[in-house]
Amino acid sequence: MTALAVYDIGKPLVVEEIFPLSCSPEELDEFIDGARPRVDGWISHYFGNSIEEHDAGAEPGGEATARFLEYWRDKGKEIQAVGE
Repeated sequence: MTALAVYDIGKPLVVEEIFPLSCSPEELDEFIDGARPRVDGWISHYFGNSIEEHDAGAEPGGEATARFLEYWRDKGKEIQAVGE
């Protein structure tokens, strides 16, 4: 949150290429929820395959990446609902 504060200069702030490499999905969710007052948009990392393809073993990430994509699908709906 401290790092985001540096970029909160009154212009839209978009966080891009986010993926839970060094945190759990729960920690990622905590970060996203905590950053809402400062962040105007999010761009997730995308590996070029669908959830179903990752469930079937598409790399990188396979099933872990499938769960991440499901998370963003659902979290995006939640974020949009709050903003309305």
